Amino acid sequence: MLGVDRHALILPRRWGLDRDVRELADAEDLPWVAGCRRCTQHLTQVCEAAGFTPAIRHVTDDPQAIQALVAHGLGVALIPRLALRTPGATGFADRLDVVDLPQLVPREITAVHPESWTGTARLDELISALRGRL
Repeated sequence: MLGVDRHALILPRRWGLDRDVRELADAEDLPWVAGCRRCTQHLTQVCEAAGFTPAIRHVTDDPQAIQALVAHGLGVALIPRLALRTPGATGFADRLDVVDLPQLVPREITAVHPESWTGTARLDELISALRGRL
């Protein structure tokens, strides 16, 4: 395992809800932007565990598009923290409020490689570099 990627709730900054929304259940009555099929299933599962079904208004599998929709006030979203660092996503940073959700199980980031590469200097360098980026 290289590391973990935690989920965050992103809100339109112009809504001014970052002080009121501290956990998933606080966003129960808000419109949601969902991601790919697997991400939407995850969103639905964690929201149901928090006691509600998300009112999904928009769906896209593009993390930058999710952030753009939220930045423009069209909903809130659950997003991996690493997605907030993708090229282009930083353009939305000043229009989003980010609420960490430490109670959610993080995603594990792993690297898969041929067994014959194990112990090679280049693989070790690559893994070190990847860990450094997480």
